[in-house]
Amino acid sequence: MVLFGILTPQMKAQIQGDFGVHTSFNGRDINWGLQAGIAFQHLDLSLRGDFSNRMGPKRVLVESANNPNLLYQYREARYYLGIEAEKRFTVMEFGNDHRFGACAALWGGYSFGDYKGTSVAPDDGFSIRGRVAPFVQFDEQFTIKGGYEYLPLKVEDISAHRFFIGFTANIGNP
Repeated sequence: MVLFGILTPQMKAQIQGDFGVHTSFNGRDINWGLQAGIAFQHLDLSLRGDFSNRMGPKRVLVESANNPNLLYQYREARYYLGIEAEKRFTVMEFGNDHRFGACAALWGGYSFGDYKGTSVAPDDGFSIRGRVAPFVQFDEQFTIKGGYEYLPLKVEDISAHRFFIGFTANIGNP
């Protein structure tokens, strides 16, 4: 509420609700998530809250605290709760309010999880992930993007390098 109180009337008219769904994956893991936030159309900037999780428990290898040559295998469920800032750079406009360009996003938040069937808990903590991708935006209301994501997971056998696909919709008058 404070944010809307300090904005000028011209800026308020260019702010929209921003809702999205995304998935990220590599050869060993897949996540999906939901996002909600605000889009500043005049700045090509979006700020979103994000909740995402792994699609079902994943078998992971975890190094023993007592013996670095010993790995334990667990079925890990993983969740992420955070805030994402995304900046879009328009390369080309075409048709009626359609745009093509590149976007970059930085996400910061808390990662937590559990090992199914055991009382042992995985490492929880704050993490940062980044995304870069081309995007196509239709009528300033719907955006499709897909590209590279870096998501460090702190497990031995899953790479931090991933592909992602995202869809966002802006609600409200641009």
